[in-house]
Amino acid sequence: MQTLTSVHDYRQTLLAEISAIGSMLKHADEHGLEQASPCAGWSVLDVARHVEITPRVLADGLEAPALGAVRTSSPLPRSADRTDVTDGLSAGAVRLRRALERMEEADLEVQLAGPVGPMQCRKALQLAVTEIALHRCDIALGLRLEPELSDATATTMLDVIQAWLLLLAASDPRPAQPLCYQFTNGTSSWWFRFDGDTWDSTECAADSTNVCRATAQRSRLVLALTGRSQIEQTATNTTDIETLRQFKSYLPGP
Repeated sequence: MQTLTSVHDYRQTLLAEISAIGSMLKHADEHGLEQASPCAGWSVLDVARHVEITPRVLADGLEAPALGAVRTSSPLPRSADRTDVTDGLSAGAVRLRRALERMEEADLEVQLAGPVGPMQCRKALQLAVTEIALHRCDIALGLRLEPELSDATATTMLDVIQAWLLLLAASDPRPAQPLCYQFTNGTSSWWFRFDGDTWDSTECAADSTNVCRATAQRSRLVLALTGRSQIEQTATNTTDIETLRQFKSYLPGP
C-alpha cells in the first residue's frame, strides 16, 4: 500500500497510530514523559495531552449524520496524567473504529460538519492522519526513539503539506519569481509550483528551466519539511540539501 485510498486504509492507519502512541506512553518512565519534544515549550506528556482529542473530534464529525447534531469534545486539562491520556486515546479509538466501520466508500466524498466548518470526509481523515502521525513522531523523538512513517502515511502527509502551503504560505519570505520544486524518491514525485503570485501543486514542464529538484526518501522528506529532522539528515547531496533548505523557508510552521 503506497497511499491511503479506502475507508479500510484510513481505519487501519489511524487505529495503528493511536495504538502506537498509547504503547509509547505506557512504556515510558516518568523522566521520559517530562522530556522536551520538538514542539517548542511542550514536554512529551504535553504533546500526548494535545493529540488525545484528535480521535474524539474526528469521531464527532463522523457520528454527526446519525446523531443529527455535532458532539463537541473538550480537550484534556493540563493536569491530565499519563493514565488520563491513555484512557482517552483508547476511548477515542473505540468511537473512531465504530464510526469508520459504518462508513461506505462513497462517504469519503461527503461534507462533514466540524469545528472549523464543513470539510470533505477524505480531507478530514487525511488531516487526522497527519496530526496523529506527526505528534506520534514528536513523542518518539522526545523519548529518544527513532520516528518511522510508512510510505502510505508519508504520502498522505505530503498531500496535506501541499494543501497547508497553498492555504498558509506567508507573504514574506516568498520567491522573487516563478519557480517550481520537484521532490522525488526515485519512483514518485511531489510538485510545489509558485506562479509569481500563489502556490499550487501543478507539475512543471519537463523543459522548464526554473525547476529545483531534490531526491529523498518520502518519510525523511516529511520529517524535514515539518521541522522534525535536520535537512542534512534527509539528503546527503549538497544540491539537494540546499534545495530543501530553500523550500523549507517558504513553509509555515517550525
